[in-house]
Amino acid sequence: MIDNSATRIGQPVGWLELFYDLVFVSAVVTFSDAISFEPNLGRIGAVDAAFAALWLIWLATTLHANRYRDDGAVQRALVLVQMLLLTITALAVGDGFEAHPALISVTYALLALDVAVMYARAAHVDDAARRLAVVRRNQYAAAALPIAIAAFTPEAARIGLWVVGLILLVPPTLGFRFGWLGKVPPFDESHFVERLGLLTIIVCGESFVKVSLLAADGSLDGIDLTVLVTMFVYVFGVWWGYFDDVPRAGIRAEPGRTVGWLVGHLVLQLALVASAVGFAKVLGYELGTTLTGDASLLLTLPFVGVLVGLTLIGVCSRRVPQARVVALRLGFAMAVSAMALVTWQTEWISAEGGAIVVACTALGYSALATPILGRTRV
Repeated sequence: MIDNSATRIGQPVGWLELFYDLVFVSAVVTFSDAISFEPNLGRIGAVDAAFAALWLIWLATTLHANRYRDDGAVQRALVLVQMLLLTITALAVGDGFEAHPALISVTYALLALDVAVMYARAAHVDDAARRLAVVRRNQYAAAALPIAIAAFTPEAARIGLWVVGLILLVPPTLGFRFGWLGKVPPFDESHFVERLGLLTIIVCGESFVKVSLLAADGSLDGIDLTVLVTMFVYVFGVWWGYFDDVPRAGIRAEPGRTVGWLVGHLVLQLALVASAVGFAKVLGYELGTTLTGDASLLLTLPFVGVLVGLTLIGVCSRRVPQARVVALRLGFAMAVSAMALVTWQTEWISAEGGAIVVACTALGYSALATPILGRTRV
């Protein structure tokens, strides 16, 4: 039974939503191992694309929960099916796209269909939200079709069908505030901001857990302890920088700003998962060993992604003025990029030294950002 009173402003995040977020993050963090074992550009691009595709499904499900409060048995079953499909898809991606192309296509198509069924059930509600539910049902069902067909086609055609399917997913998810559909029923911003904040903090925690589990595999030594401490400091620095700003700043009402705010979160969360890969890579070194160029990029560049994501989120929020905050974030991003380039070319820093520098940089950024944010208003 759908309780459409959930469209009221200020609804809390439900326990089912929180459980779903935890399973989602646990699933997507697992396939970051694919980069750890084979950190080439092709594999990194494929895993990034898979993260973005699964993140769109998470966003679609979050938007349904934002519009319709449904905690009945059927909805719980649909969420359970989606969690299982997410886990299977993530494990298949971890093995490589070339290993399970049909399985990945089928499970992802079923994920999109699962969201379509959620909206199909909401379409039976006789209120202003019914038309929205009907349109969304049709959009997600249409997006699932080419991806399902991709399971039975050669690689070249498969890629094209995936592109078509993902393009069809974008308007009802990233573009949900455009047009008349963005106005009926009302959008609950507080619930939405809380969901993105919770997802971010879970990504922070799961990234640290991933590194902790790898460090605990065997007996702890000096490099293990160093990586654990520095990863904790790094995650704390990112947490500090995000939660001092984003939840209170909200989202600007313009549809384009909402798209930017969401894309900023996608970049930020993807960078956090990549950070876990970078710190995990350092575990393979001995204390005092020089960090190789490729490993230094995996360690440093994710923090650039965090800063870029925070910048995009910030300029799409209601916080003003933004000039000093943007300058600080982009300044740190350029400094870290320069450091990444130097370490990549010269290989002058030790493995533990690189981890310490990145962690201290993240903490230093947040410490400098706090007083600047205090001189702004929302």
